[in-house]
Order: sequence, then C-alpha cells, then structure tokens
Amino acid sequence: MVGHADTQPSAAAPKVEVRDLTIHYGQKVALHDVSLDIRENEIFGIIGPANSGKTSFVRALNRMDLFTPGMRVDGTIRFDGRDIDKWRNVYALRRRIGVVFPLPVGLPMTVYDNVASRRVSMGSGRGPSWMKSSNGAYSGPLSGTRSKTD
Repeated sequence: MVGHADTQPSAAAPKVEVRDLTIHYGQKVALHDVSLDIRENEIFGIIGPANSGKTSFVRALNRMDLFTPGMRVDGTIRFDGRDIDKWRNVYALRRRIGVVFPLPVGLPMTVYDNVASRRVSMGSGRGPSWMKSSNGAYSGPLSGTRSKTD
C-alpha cells in the first residue's frame, strides 16, 4: 500500500520562509516573486527544466550570490525566523542549510573525500587515507580546525 503525506498544514513555524524572492542576473530575471514555507522535517525538492531558476534559488538560500558576479537577490529569506542577510558568519548558515548539486562541480577532491574531510575537521577522527600522516594521525589543512558558530 502506498502511503500519502499528510496534506493538513502544520501549525509549527516554518524552518525556511521565502517572501517575494526575485533573482536577477544583470537585466535578466531568473526568478520572479517566489514565496514559500518549508517546515522542519519536510522533504523539499526543486524540479524544473534547464534555466528555470532552480540553482539560482538554492544559491540564494545559501548566500552563494556573494560569489556570483551580476547576481542580485531581492526579497526576504528567513531561516529559523532570522533573515539570512543578517547572518554575519555565512559558513555557520551553510552548515545549517545543506546544498546538494547534481554534479560535483568545483570540488578539488572526490565527493567522498570532501565529505570525509569535513568529518575530520569537525573532530570525528575519521577521514580519507590521504589525510593520514606516517604515524596514523590526520594531517593537512583541515586537521585540528573547528569552525566558529554564528
């Protein structure tokens, strides 16, 4: 038997609130006036044809517009009730809002090594073999580091 998701609106506050989001690249509008709520534990997927604004939306959620020349984001995005433009530490925001792109574009290592190296930087003690030194300890640019929270 196939189960159906509960279609009743949740009384819980949204985890992510998007209001009147419009994204521009120069004069071109990638998304226009998008508003939506995503609740905690909700599975949210973005599906659409090429050049429909999917990646632009995800970039806006993660404040990756800071690194995208010509990208302008108008509107409001809140995470846990807090405007993401007010987060001073965007890395703390990115630890809370995960982004999975369909291709590992721009990753200097394999997907596994990138994920495993993050585990090492957070202190799990496990990671890819290339990060081990001759005495078996992990070394490299991420060893022993911890990210500061917002």
